[in-house]
Amino acid sequence: WFSKKYGECVFGKMMNVVEVMMEYGGMEHAAAIAIGVGQAKKDTVEAAGHETAHHWFGDGIRIRHWGELWMSEGFTDYATWRFFGQRDGDEAMYGYFDEAKRELAGQLRDGVTQPLDQKASVDPEEGLSWVPYLQGAWMLRMIECRIGTKPLDDLLRAWFQKKKGASVSTTDFVAFAKERGHDFTGFFKAWKELKTIPTFDAQKSIDGSRVDVKLAPRGRVPEGITVPLRIVGKKGESKDVVVEPGKRLKIDVGFAVKSLVWDPERTVLCDVK
Repeated sequence: WFSKKYGECVFGKMMNVVEVMMEYGGMEHAAAIAIGVGQAKKDTVEAAGHETAHHWFGDGIRIRHWGELWMSEGFTDYATWRFFGQRDGDEAMYGYFDEAKRELAGQLRDGVTQPLDQKASVDPEEGLSWVPYLQGAWMLRMIECRIGTKPLDDLLRAWFQKKKGASVSTTDFVAFAKERGHDFTGFFKAWKELKTIPTFDAQKSIDGSRVDVKLAPRGRVPEGITVPLRIVGKKGESKDVVVEPGKRLKIDVGFAVKSLVWDPERTVLCDVK
């Protein structure tokens, strides 16, 4: 799956390696993966997928310095969760993003904040946290939902083919994407460093087929953020809309409304209370 998405690995084709590694207990090496016994007992398949993906992101394309860790670990987690989505369905993939959001929220509450583009002089001992893994994967998910799955796959495939064997930075990736018609400059500026997970209080009312909603931000949120809302009917109907925080949305959907589901496809890193 990884070789189909990102091209032939510089260390050779890694076909079916995740299934092969299911029987073994991580660290990636050239054309080989080592997984510790303790990790193997917990989540062998995920660990094998993660280390396999490093043959493309982290090894095939190296990070320029320790402060760019998300470009190795975030890309790798994202690719791994996409693999599970391909194998087990979207709900399985959503589960990984939900867990990542919970873990990231805990890290931020504990004061573990880390910009995705730290300075080159960062000490590895200070630069190693779960933030680049968790937020990094969510960054790519949000990009996927902005431009589409296939365009992102095409972009990452071209990125790998162009940069394999080289060391790269976030600036390089943003510039590469812009050359191909995708300007992420403002997106990275808004999201590159989080102090908390963007959180909103939902003010809502349902009256038959009419819905009245407003999202009130709890503190500062990234510029340009919007939140998808799925309005579900009593007979299974549904309508998807987008809510801009701070602005009231009133809509008559034309069917009896049963419930509201915020961001059902995990398109934006936020919490709605």
